[in-house]
Amino acid sequence: MCQNKDNDSLGIRNLHLVNKSLIMNVAYNIVTNKNPFLSAVIRAKYYTNSSFWIAPSSTTKSAFWSSILQVRKELSNNVHLQLHDGNSLIWSSPGFPYVNPSMTI
Repeated sequence: MCQNKDNDSLGIRNLHLVNKSLIMNVAYNIVTNKNPFLSAVIRAKYYTNSSFWIAPSSTTKSAFWSSILQVRKELSNNVHLQLHDGNSLIWSSPGFPYVNPSMTI
């Protein structure tokens, strides 16, 4: 049913995957601060004293935040950070705010 029409199927999109990809896109935009207003509101409400990656999941949450928490682990496994062009000194630079604590060097 979710195959291409060329494969004698209906060509219907897999709505679960579409929804998951849209939620992941919003979560990525929050982490990278692409939408500063949304990022500030979510940060103030759900993780004021920590980072997105270790935000507690036990707080009162909306359906929106709950959906983001469900994709956070998968997003963490697929996000790669590039600090600079490669010419920075990481030992003398200040801390990077988006570092995932589960990442190792």
